[in-house]
Amino acid sequence: MYERHEELMAHHGKVYKDSHDREKSFRIFKENVNYIEAFNNAAHKHDKLAINHFADLTNEEFITLRNKFKEHDAARHFLLLQQLKEFTN
Repeated sequence: MYERHEELMAHHGKVYKDSHDREKSFRIFKENVNYIEAFNNAAHKHDKLAINHFADLTNEEFITLRNKFKEHDAARHFLLLQQLKEFTN
């Protein structure tokens, strides 16, 4: 499992600020991989999950990150609308 985490780090350019954060990331990664494998091995499932660049995030971290993207998109959309209004006036 450690090698898979190393592959994730190398493939996605993941860098952690210290050994504590790296170990925390590894624990979360292990839990998420175990969940992914259990989900994919369930006989009744037609959908499949895969390991990606979010695999070392907790659910809370993922939601926070996702909401930041949404806020950024909403702010960008608002600014574009404001610029359009100014341009058309």
